[in-house]
Amino acid sequence: MKATRYLHDYYAHLVRNYVLRQEERFLAMAADLGRAALRREVPLEEIAAMHDTVLLALAEERPDFTAASVVHLASPPFMEVLMAYGLAFRDQMEQRHAIEAQLLQARDAAEAASRAKSDFLASMSHELRTPLNAVIGFADIISSELFGPVGTERYREDARNIAEAGRHLLELISDILDVTKVGSGHMALDADEIDLVEIIETCVRMIHIRAEHAGLSLMTNVDAGVPRLLADRMRVKQMLLNLLSNAMKFTPPGGRISISAYEDETNEGIVIRITDTGIGMKAEDIPRALAPFVQLETGIARRYEGPGLGLALVKSLVELHEGTFTLTSTPGKGTQAEIRFPSSRAVRLSYCI
Repeated sequence: MKATRYLHDYYAHLVRNYVLRQEERFLAMAADLGRAALRREVPLEEIAAMHDTVLLALAEERPDFTAASVVHLASPPFMEVLMAYGLAFRDQMEQRHAIEAQLLQARDAAEAASRAKSDFLASMSHELRTPLNAVIGFADIISSELFGPVGTERYREDARNIAEAGRHLLELISDILDVTKVGSGHMALDADEIDLVEIIETCVRMIHIRAEHAGLSLMTNVDAGVPRLLADRMRVKQMLLNLLSNAMKFTPPGGRISISAYEDETNEGIVIRITDTGIGMKAEDIPRALAPFVQLETGIARRYEGPGLGLALVKSLVELHEGTFTLTSTPGKGTQAEIRFPSSRAVRLSYCI
């Protein structure tokens, strides 16, 4: 309606300035009007409906609006120009509708394929984990010689290697399944009141030996007054271990990794920060680093192995908790990962007197 009103006023303007003053320019007026109709996506029928209204109004307004002007406006050349733009409008709309239909069809097909893939991978959790857990379990039994000696140290070492490789593979499978569960909407949180300080201490204990072997120093700075958190304990632990492992992977020997947690009373919310002095990355690479299945280094000789799921999974898990995950980094200086839980998930103890 707004576009039609605009063209009505524009039509009247063109009649006043082109036809009444310079009658030989009435074809230019028709072309201008047609182009405006195309831009505004107003059909030719609506422009034609303006014709009589504009002529009657101008006849009252301008005594010099002669019969000759009416002839010009109603002449075959004038209407032919308008008709050409009307046909162009119809073709333009038909092409647009055809393209939109194709895009919608392609989008629906892609979404259906993505859902099918996610549903399949999510349903494969049990089938993949069960036999792999059996392999790990039997390898542990052999390496520990639970049922008797295996003969030589070489066999025990091989069994330990099998168990270690199996656990690594199990972690990769778990991350892949978790990413697909989030993508398909199958991930459900088991939220409860958790002690964030205790969880951070547990995660640090789990990785400190690896950090020592890698020649890294690990520091913590956790505010003892951080309130309890309404969250999924297993998923929060998974987030922190992923970020700490990622920091260790990209920090060379002699580097530092620190984890801090505090309540941000200014902006509200609970903040966890993990900072390293690793290789860092460019600002333009951060969106790619947060995308699943993406490695910033590609090719056979890339230095850092992994499927590129850690940061994407952390981001998805944080957002499931209504939080935000941000990454800042400087090449050659290090990276800072920040998890921010909203204040609505902070649980404060109340005391009755």
